[in-house]
Amino acid sequence: MKQVLSSGIQLLGNVVVDHKKNKEIVWKLCFPNFFMKVMRHRYNEVKNCVCMVIYNCIREKLRTELYTTTEGLSLVNDIVKMCCTNETNVEWGIFIIELLIKNGSFQQVYTGLKDNALRLFLLESIEHRLKDNLTPECCVSSISLDNAIFISQTFEDSINKVLNFEKSFDVQKSSSQVILVNSLLRLLCLLTAFEDEYQELRSRKCLFETTLVTLRETSSEENMSFFSNLKRFSNPDDDNSTHPAFGFKRNLIQLIGNMCYLNTLNQDCVRHMDCIPLLLEHCNVDDYNPYICQWAIFCLRNVLENNLENQQVIRSLTKLGLASNTRLAEAGFVVEEMADGKLRVVGKPNKESS
Repeated sequence: MKQVLSSGIQLLGNVVVDHKKNKEIVWKLCFPNFFMKVMRHRYNEVKNCVCMVIYNCIREKLRTELYTTTEGLSLVNDIVKMCCTNETNVEWGIFIIELLIKNGSFQQVYTGLKDNALRLFLLESIEHRLKDNLTPECCVSSISLDNAIFISQTFEDSINKVLNFEKSFDVQKSSSQVILVNSLLRLLCLLTAFEDEYQELRSRKCLFETTLVTLRETSSEENMSFFSNLKRFSNPDDDNSTHPAFGFKRNLIQLIGNMCYLNTLNQDCVRHMDCIPLLLEHCNVDDYNPYICQWAIFCLRNVLENNLENQQVIRSLTKLGLASNTRLAEAGFVVEEMADGKLRVVGKPNKESS
């Protein structure tokens, strides 16, 4: 039965290829009821065939009813859900998603998806596509400036669902939301890397201030343990990448660095919000945030460039001594300050030999 149904739908798909009149007939007869009925089928092989028909019907003439009507969005939800199964025979569903995004309907599709798992898949699909061809042309063709601003607004609105500024972080209730917001954040990091194409996004005051506040809140005593792992070396067998907040603080710092590049207003905002010391505090090793030290240095470089007031903040810092480092102590090392002010790392003395 599966093979018969697949063959019949494939024949329908062949009929509409490069035939304008047949496309109109098939779309009128099959959208939305027949398409939706097949998309509820048990096997991806059958659903993928009907996705081939849909794709060929919308490839040259995008059907707005696919993302502006309740029935159309329900069909899109079924298509994305099929693509999320991590099984074979989903490529035509991926083609539909890419076509919808390329034609500027990302915002409607994103808001029309019914749960975070589907939205996360959509965001990660865009992220992977951009990383495969990280050029201004590819980014703009995938995400218009309007859609980039929408991503920013969604990120800003979602932060309050991730962080509770009055109580400690609730891991069980917020983990899925953290993963989604982190995906939005990674996209913003990619987009803000392009100075000319997304200048309005890079200058967005609300986004920048929200990012600074979020970095401060994730560094608070109440939330630190969830967003950072500073106190001990992870077991080599631990897979920290599965942690809901993996890379979250590193991505915040990357976004701040991107938005401060050759932007005096954002540079000054970092100083006015007293966040320069906060950035300095992240020049360390964090197993939940690989390379956060390097990103913090990059960020500070952009914060200080051609900004004398920010540079003066660094000059005015008072030396209080060496900070404790439990990681080095755990590994059997200590930091010593030499006579000329330089630091060196040495092995801890063996108590038995002394």
